[in-house]
Amino acid sequence: EQYAIPFTDLKIVNEIFETHIELTYNYRTNGDVEFVNKCKDIHDKPDERKAIIKSLNLNASIEEFAICRTNRVRKAFNEKKMNEYNAQVEIVINTTLDNLDFKLKDDHKAQLQDMRIYAGLPLQCIIKPKEVSKKFKYPFIKRQFFTVRAVDTINDNITITNENNDEFKITSKHLAILFIPAYACTIHSIQGKTLSKRY
Repeated sequence: EQYAIPFTDLKIVNEIFETHIELTYNYRTNGDVEFVNKCKDIHDKPDERKAIIKSLNLNASIEEFAICRTNRVRKAFNEKKMNEYNAQVEIVINTTLDNLDFKLKDDHKAQLQDMRIYAGLPLQCIIKPKEVSKKFKYPFIKRQFFTVRAVDTINDNITITNENNDEFKITSKHLAILFIPAYACTIHSIQGKTLSKRY
């Protein structure tokens, strides 16, 4: 009880901040109120837990973006979403990535994932380009998000844009080294990002 003081009444907070910041909108909660209420019931109603879990439609509740604890779950979710997409033009690449003139570190390799590259595919940059090769001149930032806008299969040229709509060209092999699909990301890789959509 001695710590039950309203946040805005704390003297130290008033000394540090001129303006108090509050969470005004929670996309996760407001995205699907019924789903959130059922999650609360799982905690509050232990006798009904099994029936409630059975009634949850998890696929319907994660429509746009998923946050995962492990790379294994992240890869499985991304693979599922890519397989559901009906692309007219695409490039399929795998993570064996033969004939590279540089060596990838093991922790970097562990994050890579086979991809179907098509317009609309969300991507996340997983490493600074110059950490892979000094030859890379791409201005990408680690953990930055992109979207594939166009795929030229003849010239192996992929157009991607970042969240500011800046446009870049990249080959499929370089894309496979620097990016992973981003229908889902791990908690670690999403730190610092502001989510403006349901997740």
